[in-house]
Amino acid sequence: MAKMRTIKEAYIELKQADEHTAVTQTGLRRLVNEGKIPSVKVGNKTLVDMDNVYTFLEMGTASKAAQPEAGKIRPIRRYMDGTYMKRIVNN
Repeated sequence: MAKMRTIKEAYIELKQADEHTAVTQTGLRRLVNEGKIPSVKVGNKTLVDMDNVYTFLEMGTASKAAQPEAGKIRPIRRYMDGTYMKRIVNN
């Protein structure tokens, strides 16, 4: 079962797990608002799954599938004319 928390509750749980964490409540809220950590709106509350928060903090993304494979070319920016700027990703 998902451990859904409000952003404030998620921050408190992170702080209890590591009292020296550099993650702030504002920083966590920004990651959620930018869509880097998936969230669900329930009424006026924004809820996050703590597994997604921990995965993001460990890997830099909330999904293992979102990590590009080394040596692959992926589009990173789409221009107005529909073309892409590409770059090689090397891990």
